[in-house]
Amino acid sequence: MRKSKMIKGTLILLAMLIMIPAALLIYFHFTQFQPRPTEPLSRKGSARKEIKIGDTLTAITLNMGYGGLSYDTDFVMDGGSMVNPPSADLVKRNTEGVLSDLAAENADIYFLQEIDKASSRSYHIDQVHAAEDTLSGVNSFAANFKSQFVPYPFPETIGRVYSGIMTSSAYAVSKAERIALYIPYKWPVSIFQLKRCLLVSRIPLAKSNQQLILINLHLDAYDDGSGKIEQTKALASLMQTEYQKGNYVIAGGDFNQTFPGSDPNLYPLVKKEHFMPGTIDASLFPKEWKFLYDETVPTSRLCNMPYDPQSDEMQHYVIDGFIVSPNIICEEVRTLDWGFTYTDHNPVQVRLTLAHPPQDY
Repeated sequence: MRKSKMIKGTLILLAMLIMIPAALLIYFHFTQFQPRPTEPLSRKGSARKEIKIGDTLTAITLNMGYGGLSYDTDFVMDGGSMVNPPSADLVKRNTEGVLSDLAAENADIYFLQEIDKASSRSYHIDQVHAAEDTLSGVNSFAANFKSQFVPYPFPETIGRVYSGIMTSSAYAVSKAERIALYIPYKWPVSIFQLKRCLLVSRIPLAKSNQQLILINLHLDAYDDGSGKIEQTKALASLMQTEYQKGNYVIAGGDFNQTFPGSDPNLYPLVKKEHFMPGTIDASLFPKEWKFLYDETVPTSRLCNMPYDPQSDEMQHYVIDGFIVSPNIICEEVRTLDWGFTYTDHNPVQVRLTLAHPPQDY
């Protein structure tokens, strides 16, 4: 009788060990972030400038690293030990520091990535609201990472995440949309992974029927490469469609890929097991399209350790920048050397002129 009860108790325990995780998985499956292919986005704030063909503008792209990937941190996904930042004070310091420095540049357009709305990893500091207050203009936010609970890594976990990309424009935006991108992850991993997207903002050009199209992006990082390829194809298709309408198109962000024509010897891979970014397929874009990047300063660093530019283990990349349509002239592109003080990326700034129609340039 005792043996029978022990067997019965063991079976019940095993059943519970199986049923509880299964029930949680089912719950997370049906409550996961499932964005539609195209979704309208709100526009907050007001414009302070008008833009027309022939004008010159400045734009900056920066991955904010959710305020948790400053010079004094590492990250477990990059080979470090840290899962989440050690304190809310650190996140607050980094958030305020990076936004203050961005505002000081007084750019017309800002493309921001990895900006948190309400996440455990950033101690629920609303960085989107902080950016709206700091960067005056028309602001739109598109979520690309939204999960009630990310159960990785165990036992410490990333927890709740609500994060995405944000565009701030000094010019009036007539429409902003979230365009869903290909998801390379299979179920059940896909439940807890990012749902990448493009944030498309449309700016009417004064005295013209054309528009300035802004495309903010943050492509996949830790996929097998297929995600970035499919996402880049979607980006190229959208950009060319808009250009064929006579519009001016600027795509900026964290491509998690190097740019065509970049020098692989400038920032060689230290170890193959580290993040390998791949390269943007230039054949997806007609030859007159422009890839804008600056290799004199790295735009990103590996978070396998706190930042130490003198260490042989410190890996650098150039994976942030812009792609622009042929009717846009690049006057200048440069990476701002912020020494990865507040985030694991450096900003990239461009100065661009909207050229007159082909017969005039």
